[in-house]
Amino acid sequence: MSRVNTIGNQRIDTARQARLRAALATAIAAAILAILLISFEPFAATEQTLEEPAGPNFLNQIGFSSLGLLAVCGMVMLADRRRTAALLDIAWLPVIAFLLFSASIADDPAGATRSVLFTLFVVVACAGVLAIPHSMAQFRRAAIFALLTVLAISYFGIFLLPDAAIHGAGGLEAQHEGLWRGAFSHKNVAGPVMATLLFCGIYFMRCGHRWSGLAIAVLAAIFVIQTGSKTTNGMIPVAIAAVFAGRVFGVRWLPPLLVLASVAFLAVFTIGTVISPYLADTLAGWLSDPTYTGRTTLWLFGLESIAERPWLGYGFDNFWLKPLVTDSFLPFDADWDYRNIVNGHNNYIDLALFMGIPMATFVIYVLCIRPLLDYLRCRPAPENRRLADLCLMILAFVLLNSFLESSWFRRADPTWVMMVVAILGLRLSACLRMDR
Repeated sequence: MSRVNTIGNQRIDTARQARLRAALATAIAAAILAILLISFEPFAATEQTLEEPAGPNFLNQIGFSSLGLLAVCGMVMLADRRRTAALLDIAWLPVIAFLLFSASIADDPAGATRSVLFTLFVVVACAGVLAIPHSMAQFRRAAIFALLTVLAISYFGIFLLPDAAIHGAGGLEAQHEGLWRGAFSHKNVAGPVMATLLFCGIYFMRCGHRWSGLAIAVLAAIFVIQTGSKTTNGMIPVAIAAVFAGRVFGVRWLPPLLVLASVAFLAVFTIGTVISPYLADTLAGWLSDPTYTGRTTLWLFGLESIAERPWLGYGFDNFWLKPLVTDSFLPFDADWDYRNIVNGHNNYIDLALFMGIPMATFVIYVLCIRPLLDYLRCRPAPENRRLADLCLMILAFVLLNSFLESSWFRRADPTWVMMVVAILGLRLSACLRMDR
């Protein structure tokens, strides 16, 4: 009898330890995701200026580096090794090598290398969000808590800290007065992030979390509308339709094909209009502002600069706001003064500017094409399919938004964070069969 009691007590202790480990894993994943999205300095934005802050932000550097280390510790001590191994992708090794090489040829190699390492810590932290939870149910609980926290903080700012959370009439962008940005630095950041939260709400509802998923989807949708971003509002239904078309028609390869078609269409009628007068005239017949609020000026200058250094580029984060640009000649009819612009408002052009065309092409393959192949390789399990659909919606939206904004490899940019989570999630759904 004593031996039976001992065995029973051991089983109880083992079960209790398992519950504690699961609770700790869920809490760590939730904290990492919430901090990645809202940063260590929410509501720190002021009205946008033309120049970046002088010097590095040591709070963010230390904070996000620590977050990456926390993710590593969590993956080593708490995560299922199969989940961690499934997230490893050898294709990322050349990407890291290209980033470090690009940093080495920048005017400030040490500073550029620090930026690359900071970005890689954030990527590791994103991997931790997916790897540390022991099951998809735990992952969803962590994500729901994190996203509700992000929404609560942003809405708190809207109602109680409006000067920090809503664009004002001062500064260089008085035209944005009254538009919401929440805890984020700008409405053009808040809009895309809230769009990805809307996709997550749909995912939660599909997985049985009807009320929490509905709350996240509705609150995120309202926020997107209040950011005043017509582009974001237009891309959301495209991303949703592209993914669910495959489910409706039962054709597995249809969603990736529709995503590629949407990306190609937008490439033609954004970057293409800078190259072809015919395309520019065609777009002018469709849109009241075919310059995309002056962005075509930036893209033309960027393409001309790429042509001057097509092979290696200018170095990581070593073009905009650098003397090569700030001291350049500005045509009198330019729609935007690119001499004082923080980025080129186009991820694809900025990547080629930093790395050159050959390396940028490979990186675009890893970030854009390879995840679509992972979607096609998704394991035939309900949990895998639902996760893959969510990640493809996020990826499709970010790939489209990347023709108008720059976020890739920009340290802890929340849009970049959600893109990395989506890419890794697609990898996970392709390599490991997941249960609830």
